[in-house]
Amino acid sequence: MTRAETEEIPGTERIFEGDQSEILLLPLPTDSPNDPLNWSWKRRYWQAFLVCYYTGLTAATANDAGSTAEPVLNELGITYAIYNDAAGVLFAGIGYFAPFIAALATLYGRRIGYLVSMILGLIGSIWFAKVKGIGDTIGNQLFIGMSESGAETIVQLSLIDIFYSHRIGTALAIYILATSIGTYLGPLVGGYIAGGPLGWRWVPWLNAILYATSFIIFYFGLEETYFDRERYLQYYATDTPGVVIKGEKDAETTAEKTLAEKTSTDNEDAEKKAGVNETTGPPEPLVQRGKDPRVKKTYWESIALITPASNLRGWGTKQYFQRLIQGMRVFAFPAVIYSGLQWGAQDAWLSFYLTTMDDLWYDEPWNYSNYGVALMNVPCVIGAVIGCMYAGPLSDWFCLWMAKKNNGLALIGFGWGCSGDIAMAYLVDCYPDMVIEGMVGVAVINNTLGMTFTFACSPFIAAVGTTNSYIIIAVLQFFFAGLTIPMIKWGKRIRKWTAPSYRRFLEIRDGLNRH
Repeated sequence: MTRAETEEIPGTERIFEGDQSEILLLPLPTDSPNDPLNWSWKRRYWQAFLVCYYTGLTAATANDAGSTAEPVLNELGITYAIYNDAAGVLFAGIGYFAPFIAALATLYGRRIGYLVSMILGLIGSIWFAKVKGIGDTIGNQLFIGMSESGAETIVQLSLIDIFYSHRIGTALAIYILATSIGTYLGPLVGGYIAGGPLGWRWVPWLNAILYATSFIIFYFGLEETYFDRERYLQYYATDTPGVVIKGEKDAETTAEKTLAEKTSTDNEDAEKKAGVNETTGPPEPLVQRGKDPRVKKTYWESIALITPASNLRGWGTKQYFQRLIQGMRVFAFPAVIYSGLQWGAQDAWLSFYLTTMDDLWYDEPWNYSNYGVALMNVPCVIGAVIGCMYAGPLSDWFCLWMAKKNNGLALIGFGWGCSGDIAMAYLVDCYPDMVIEGMVGVAVINNTLGMTFTFACSPFIAAVGTTNSYIIIAVLQFFFAGLTIPMIKWGKRIRKWTAPSYRRFLEIRDGLNRH
């Protein structure tokens, strides 16, 4: 296969040039001060911290209901089966709301997706705190699940907005670590609160306080990272040097320094020409149009409630529903199916683990208290930290090492360190222009699996016993993990085979934006 043919395969990109000590920055930098890749490292890492904090928060609130099971059931007189059904509804909320919030983020900016998500989480938490019966127990989990859907779709896109490709593996590992810590730390803290003098209702009340506080912080502290790089490069010639740099550490600092030297004069020139580039026509509420991308945004512009996509037409209602329909095409891509199954298996086994905690460990022969059950999350936190510490950096290192051995070509961010978690890195790298649609597909698949196994969990354990249940889980996990082998062996061939479908997907998606 020739070099040109290799580079046409989705997910295969050249990241080294010359003597292979020169890293090619991808995506291609621009000279715009509004390009998130040109932001200072402090500014970018602050944004990364916020979205990862949001990930941990939503994961914690989605999983801490289990820590209140015993006191809730005793007070309300409902069964464990009802509680498990509520957990299944939570998975449905995550998976089936994901397409809606993802379409919102792609057309109206990332910020609106986060803020809507937090409002849903606030509503669900207050409802949970005031629960009085079966309907309340199930209904509040739907809203809490919907609030987490953004963490499974928008966050990955935000991280890709602010980091170069050779850093994505580490960025995704930090995101995954935030997910894991929230998943296990939430029940741990919740167990101590529920078993303490405050009582179980303070678990959701604390969630509500965190959501309300976080909403304010995000409204004023989270900047919009949407930037139409392709259109900018198409309409504005860039002479930014330093696209190819010596050594990995110099890559981003070189680009930032170059931008700093150009920004002041560029802003002056762009302001003089701004009138020529403005879009004519009546303004629309909440939608700013005609802003010259060469002029640095003001603070208030960077935190606008809505930042419309450059191809938004009118209010975008038609485009919104067209995107929902078009997004269903992602299920034709094997990498989406594979990543969704890896995530889904992880969620399914987590459901069994949490059900075991809720159904068995409070009773004979263990007789654990709320504190004892909460502490059973500690090993999971430790395992998640260890796995993610090596998975992300190792992924980036392996990517660069393989690129040097392959004439500069690599599948960027190739990482398998955390099984189902890092499987998303493979999907992101396979189809880099289809990230959010791919994540939606993964969210639908993995949460459908999680929902199915959650509904079946209690009756399954009751029918075959705890020991046999975990033996069957081990066999199923062996099957799911084994799917990695064909992806390693034939992954490149599959990407080549799906290349026409991938390009067709992008053509249709972008074509919809023009009508």
